[in-house]
Amino acid sequence: MKSDNNVKLKTILFDPVAPYYADALNTLSSVVQALALGIYGYEITEYFFPKNGHIPDFLTFETIQFGIMFLVVCVLWQRYISHNQLYAWSLGAIDTMIPIAFGVLEVVSILTIQTKNLNYFSFWFACLITLGLVGYLNTRRGFNTPIARITYEEHFAEYGEQFTNDLYLEVKQFEKKALKELAAAFVIMWLCDIIIYLNWFPKIVQKTIFSIFSVTILMRLLYDNIWLHLFKSPKLNSYHFWAVIKKRQDAQRHNWFAFSNKSRK
Repeated sequence: MKSDNNVKLKTILFDPVAPYYADALNTLSSVVQALALGIYGYEITEYFFPKNGHIPDFLTFETIQFGIMFLVVCVLWQRYISHNQLYAWSLGAIDTMIPIAFGVLEVVSILTIQTKNLNYFSFWFACLITLGLVGYLNTRRGFNTPIARITYEEHFAEYGEQFTNDLYLEVKQFEKKALKELAAAFVIMWLCDIIIYLNWFPKIVQKTIFSIFSVTILMRLLYDNIWLHLFKSPKLNSYHFWAVIKKRQDAQRHNWFAFSNKSRK
């Protein structure tokens, strides 16, 4: 029984539902995010460590902007690598365009930081959120196709029809939740952009409002990932082997925190 649980753990946690789909999008997103991260590294070095040798000033709004873009890169990479493991459909032109568009918007956003123009930065950041919403709408479209359902049934055939159906529906439920979150973020960030563009408040207030909302949204997207959703599912935890996997994950997390606390002492 123990080895059977190990096989199921490997299949669910490490084997992608559609290997070609996962490899293709992971490769594309890796190249795109590497480009964005390269531009990020160059710009942050130029800003904080200028050639004139001046001591860098970290207590600026630009530091927050660089921090925001660091979170953007982390969120996009984390979402792609975790989602690609669980999704499967026939890739089309839009599936190529969206990751590349993310890279372009990231680079443009990073390059606007040193202009010290908050209006430019807030606009491109709102565009990133908008593209995220478009991305999830495209995911919802692709995941609702017959080929996605058939691929799920074939990949998880050994677990039975009921588990396959429950897992498929839970992934769709996460999509629905993610769409709601990004729709709310879309409204909030475009409102922030309008406030900044119309200059309704003093600059310090504008920067504070933008920073609080953007960081909160990104931290939420980074923390609330698809696997966290699946492991919290009462429906999936009713299956013995899934409960075993969750128990191991919780134990690993507990051991990590215990080691961290012990190291501090």
